[in-house]
Amino acid sequence: MRIKNIIESAAKLLGMTDSGSNFDVLLQCANLVATNIASSYLELVAKQTFTVTNGRIRLTKFRRAFLRVKNISTRFYRLFTDRVEIPNGRVTVEYAYVPRFRTGNERNPFPTLGDDGLAYGIAAEYSFITGMFSEAQVWNRRLEELLFSARPKRATIPAQVWK
Repeated sequence: MRIKNIIESAAKLLGMTDSGSNFDVLLQCANLVATNIASSYLELVAKQTFTVTNGRIRLTKFRRAFLRVKNISTRFYRLFTDRVEIPNGRVTVEYAYVPRFRTGNERNPFPTLGDDGLAYGIAAEYSFITGMFSEAQVWNRRLEELLFSARPKRATIPAQVWK
């Protein structure tokens, strides 16, 4: 589903007849929620190849909003707030990123969370910034329940039994 449709769902959850007059605020709420989810719960990962000639890659050169390095095809690199210093040559960077919604035509980047989860997060964020704290708590609790079920499960090793 597209973000603009998820925003419409969030507007209905909030009791709005339509999101028209509040669309920009709800879109900003969607960006805040997506940043929180991607940085704390459901990591989004991308790969990009660069040809380095000046010993650095500016973080603004990444196709997506850079969050953190996952893997780099060279052993020697230094990460700064605005760049990655790296030896010259061809290098592949695997990185976590944060989705950015600009128009609302983008798709939901969290398929395991679902559209309802993102709508709950938008409703919680909007409720919080407009001072409806008890409603924000309700929507946030629903989002957290979906996040808990959407998180990747870790493998467990069975306990050793001695005989």
